[in-house]
Amino acid sequence: MIRNSLVQAAILVALIAAGQASAQPGRGPGQMMHGRMMGSLPSAMTSDQNPITDAKVDLGRMLFYDTRLSAGAGVSCNSCHSLMDYGVDGKAVSSGHKGQQG
Repeated sequence: MIRNSLVQAAILVALIAAGQASAQPGRGPGQMMHGRMMGSLPSAMTSDQNPITDAKVDLGRMLFYDTRLSAGAGVSCNSCHSLMDYGVDGKAVSSGHKGQQG
């Protein structure tokens, strides 16, 4: 339960950080798509109850790349959701623990 919460938090923080880093117009394949479908997204998702801090962004980045969260300690979030590829691996189904599909 805690592990899933940490993974979800890491993904959310990493995606927020990635969105802030790539908030320049015309940057990234998803940028144009969400602009047409939903209008412009804010550069940051702020919350008075849970403000974004450097420590949270650093933790999210660390967890996003941490392979210890996977069953065999060999797969990280970045394994399938590479930020260098805008979070898309281009596969119909990603490889997971021990190369399992899905």
